[in-house]
Amino acid sequence: FPILPLHRLGEEPTRRAVDAQEVQRIPGTNGDALRSIQNMPGVARAPLITGLLIVRGAAPEDTAIFAEGLDIPLVYHFGGFTSVMPSDLLERIDFYPGNFAARYGRAQAGVVDVGLRAPRSEGIHGMATVSVIDAGVRLEGAITRNLSFLVAARRSWIDATLGLVTDLLPFQTLRLPVYWDWQAMLEWRPTSRDRVRLLGFGSDDTLAFLFKEPQDVDPTLNGRVDTGLWFHRAQLLWEHQFAGGASLRAMASAGRDVNDVQFARVASLRVDRIPLNARVEYSLPIAPTLRLNVGLDLVSGPARYTFRGPRPPGLGSGVVTSTDDLEQVATDTEGFIFRPALWSDLEITPTPALRLIPSVRVDWFHDIGRVTVAPRFAFRVRAATRVAVKGGVGMFYQPPQFQQTLDAPNLASPSGQRVGNPNLLPQRAVHGTLGVEVDFTQYLSLSVEGFVRTVSDLVAQTGDPFARVPYANTGASRAYGMELLLRHRPSSRFFGWIAYTLSRAEVRARPDAPYDTAGFDQTHIFTAVASVNLGAGWTVGGRFRYVTGAPDSRILGTVFNADTQLYLPVYEPVASGRVPAFHQLDLRVDKTFTFTHWRFTAFLDVQNVYNHANPEGVSNSFDYRQAGLTTGLPIVPSLGLRGEF
Repeated sequence: FPILPLHRLGEEPTRRAVDAQEVQRIPGTNGDALRSIQNMPGVARAPLITGLLIVRGAAPEDTAIFAEGLDIPLVYHFGGFTSVMPSDLLERIDFYPGNFAARYGRAQAGVVDVGLRAPRSEGIHGMATVSVIDAGVRLEGAITRNLSFLVAARRSWIDATLGLVTDLLPFQTLRLPVYWDWQAMLEWRPTSRDRVRLLGFGSDDTLAFLFKEPQDVDPTLNGRVDTGLWFHRAQLLWEHQFAGGASLRAMASAGRDVNDVQFARVASLRVDRIPLNARVEYSLPIAPTLRLNVGLDLVSGPARYTFRGPRPPGLGSGVVTSTDDLEQVATDTEGFIFRPALWSDLEITPTPALRLIPSVRVDWFHDIGRVTVAPRFAFRVRAATRVAVKGGVGMFYQPPQFQQTLDAPNLASPSGQRVGNPNLLPQRAVHGTLGVEVDFTQYLSLSVEGFVRTVSDLVAQTGDPFARVPYANTGASRAYGMELLLRHRPSSRFFGWIAYTLSRAEVRARPDAPYDTAGFDQTHIFTAVASVNLGAGWTVGGRFRYVTGAPDSRILGTVFNADTQLYLPVYEPVASGRVPAFHQLDLRVDKTFTFTHWRFTAFLDVQNVYNHANPEGVSNSFDYRQAGLTTGLPIVPSLGLRGEF
């Protein structure tokens, strides 16, 4: 199947594709297609076991994630071990680190859109796979000539395997991520020009921190700290191809998302949402050199937000100087989200060597009463036989988070403070890119691209616990850099690439404040991937990564909170240091046995081969007088088996 990280069905001029055989053999990913995105230029390394997607230094919530056009709350299961969609069900992966098409919106950084393949339309086929991380099954096939089905499920057993060696682990805390996911599909092709699909899928993740004894940093933290996130979707899709080359795609869906967090006795959070989505897309060829694409994109549904505890830290939280600066929040509030959008773009190809795509998107954010108009433009020109120049510029809007706009009383505030600010503006980003692609040979190519992103009206906290509204559009951010991809496309024996990103991401909470290094900024990101087919069913490969450490602010002092019996750190206003750099080597060996009617594969995927103690952050004593580095996972071997018929 094709994986098109910067391209969707000819809509945009920049394209990077990862072949299916590459995905299955990239070391360090356990054959997971979506984890291959982490090896692309512009994608930063996520903190340990978080599974976050960090694009060009932006916060994870600034990148939208879609599955078959539906927004989903996460792309990777807790722990980051695997994605929420099995690789063998994917038809495509579209990854846009910036300047994405007008059909996408409500994001200011990047977009990931996953498409699922159709069930097999002949016979009955099955698959079973097992590894030290999880196990899964799949069954699919034809019911009638025009009707086919697919069902699949997967469940982790990390909790069981780690539970066997709990007493041997030298950690005070034990993290036990547990996840499962499911997919079901019924596809009907009544005519050669129509496809009707009923799709259901879901995911469930829990992550428990089991404290063996009270922690020095916070004696109140004992027992369990639980995090749970689950979502389910049901979708009805119809696609029709008209005789003249026009096409129509219509989709409607419903689902439910729940995020439930209990942080000992300190805080609790529950977000319960029922997403109701719809999309209609129409594509019409007007002339041999002109195609018009238009669409409707609707996101809506009720939501309930329940929170108790200190207001979560964010941009503009301010420096704690006394116990009075601790801002408590308590609320149990319901609301409704209604965000329709209209978009249109033109694909203009006046000559075979030139491609122009002007577009516009109009969004209405009902919860804050705002309408935005976002023009965009992209181009690609073939400057020589093997050289192409590409670029684009555009405007992108992202609404504030649901809880930031809630016009509900903060029940823990004696001053009548509201939970959020219903008068917030959408955050506005401007993207600009310019690059060149060179094809040296049939297999070897080079892509170099520069980018810049500026964000205004960024939502920041006022930092005043007595302010009537706690949020305002006073923040701003900027990111700029260069991405390089030197790639050898798959041949009969070899594939590989070298990806390098040089970037800088900065942020500030108020116009009069200096820019500070963004929390997810990573100056240098280097990845080298290679895989060799040795023949007789054997393949070996390796991946090496080097990433600059995350920014780190020095602690200037502490304040003791008599109410919670905690010491509160006072950080320097601008980060001046970094955690030491990350580097790691991963290796993978595959052996495939092919029989008449079925195939069996065994693989060994070893992460952190030379057992480097990679720093993940700084840990402090309870009074912040002593500090040390928290290191990541040691060498992690993963043995897996897969059989299919």
